[in-house]
Parts: sequence; C-alpha cells; structure tokens
Amino acid sequence: LTAGIAALALHFVGPRPIIAGVLIGLLAIKPQMAMVFPFVLFATRAWRPFVAAALTATLLAAAGIALTGTGALNGLDHALSIVRTLHFVHPTYWFSSPTTFAALRLAGASIPVALAAQSAIGLLAIGVAVYIWRRTPDMRLRGAALAIATLLTTPYLWHYELTWLGIAVFCLIAHGLENEWLPGDQIVIVLAWLLPLFELFNRMMKLPQVGPIVLLAMLFITVRRVNLASRKS
Repeated sequence: LTAGIAALALHFVGPRPIIAGVLIGLLAIKPQMAMVFPFVLFATRAWRPFVAAALTATLLAAAGIALTGTGALNGLDHALSIVRTLHFVHPTYWFSSPTTFAALRLAGASIPVALAAQSAIGLLAIGVAVYIWRRTPDMRLRGAALAIATLLTTPYLWHYELTWLGIAVFCLIAHGLENEWLPGDQIVIVLAWLLPLFELFNRMMKLPQVGPIVLLAMLFITVRRVNLASRKS
C-alpha cells in the first residue's frame, strides 16, 4: 500500500502537486516510509506538495485522536516499545531486515555502534537523494533515488516493505532501455529484484544480511546515471 501511494505521489509531483502532497501526507500511516520526501521537496522548493503533505499528515493525526481518544497514543507508544525491543534484541528479526543496523548486529556489533552506522548511512542516502533531485528533473532517476534512500534510512524495515524497491527497479529499467546500459547496471538490478525473496527465506537460511549492500549498489548506479546524463547535456 505505501509503495503504491509513493509511486502515485512521484507521478503527480510535477503535474498535480497538491494531489502529490496529499498522497505523501497519507504516508503518515507508516511515517518511517515518508522520511525522505520532506528533504527532497524542500531542496527543490516544491512548496505546494510540501505544504499539502504537512497539512494532510496533521489532519490525519488529528482525525485519529478525535476518533479514538488520546488513549490510542499510549497504546501506540506501548506497541512501538515492544517492536523496538524485539528488533534490537532478537536475531530472528535481523535475518529478514535489510538494514545496516541488522547487518551489523548479526556481525556482532553493539546496539550503539549499529545505530550510529545506521544513522550515518541514512544521512548519506538522504544527501544523495537531495543531490539527485537537485541535479536532474528526470522523475525516473528521482523516483529511484527516493525509494532507495527511504529503504536505507529506516532501521525498522522488513522484507515485505521491499515493494518500494520495485519503484527503483522499474525506474532504472525504464531509464536504461531509453539510454545506454552502464557496466554492472543489469547485475545490480537483478540482485535488487531477487532481494525480497532472499529476505523472505533468510530466517531459515540464516545467511549474512546483504540487504544494505544491494541497496547501496542501487544508489550508486542511480548516481552514476545522473552524473553521466549531466555530462552529456
């Protein structure tokens, strides 16, 4: 659902900015999947979708409190506390969580070290997404960068949320078919396409967590395409 909302929002950012903003605001149902949108909208001065998204998210939160009362906030906080504890402590979750945090925890890193690395990779991904959105108007490259950066930013990511990776895969395939393929592009895209299956079955296989490596490779080939297009123009 969130991947579909994000894809529609990307489609409407240019021609229907208010609709795009409303769709982005709806991602408040899963706020960790909306973290990158504000940065790229602010960086490109896309004020109409930015404001529409903020208003939609605020109205959505207010409607939820009005319908369920403030007790729902306590319940939400309790649920988040349980999820946080399970994710930080239990290795079973790390095998199907394609994040820097999970990869390092499986490798034996402490929670503070894994969180610091997760934060560093997240900031890098946001910075790259902002760079791409400022560098090119091509929504295929913008969409790929945003989807990948979103997946790299949150430490709370499970295999079923890799549907977002489909946005990046299809955007890069569309760009590659219209332009030239660069060395390694197709291999990385195939690995990204297979990543959800790997994460789904990795709880049984218990192999090292390679998710963030594949996501960083996808981000790299996206940046490379942007830089090549800029040099040609």
